[in-house]
Amino acid sequence: EAQTPKVWVYRAMREFDAFLKLRIAEKRQEKLGVSNPLPEAEYDSDVEYAFPVAAAAANPVEREHLVDLIRWRKIDELESEHQMDFTALCCYRLRLVLLEKFRKRRGGAGSTVFEQAVDKLALQIKK
Repeated sequence: EAQTPKVWVYRAMREFDAFLKLRIAEKRQEKLGVSNPLPEAEYDSDVEYAFPVAAAAANPVEREHLVDLIRWRKIDELESEHQMDFTALCCYRLRLVLLEKFRKRRGGAGSTVFEQAVDKLALQIKK
């Protein structure tokens, strides 16, 4: 039975993301020195290749950006043979979700929190 493009794309991305999240959880456990059972996920060689670079990033924001870049490349792969069809539209929507995540973080709230932290630190230094 053939799957609709929407179901196919979202299922493939969900399986990919499950394996990516499994690798993230394994890395966190390794860093914390714990070993808890983790759920199974379908292997993906793209994650195996790209994730170590992302995990090695010292800056957490950069690390998250690199993980999302892995997701972006997977969307590119899913879309590679689809132009101007419903599958391409589904891939476009997935990209918008990734972009929206970062757009929300670029507001004035981050600057306000930063300014408050700097002001608090300046007061502590003056004391």
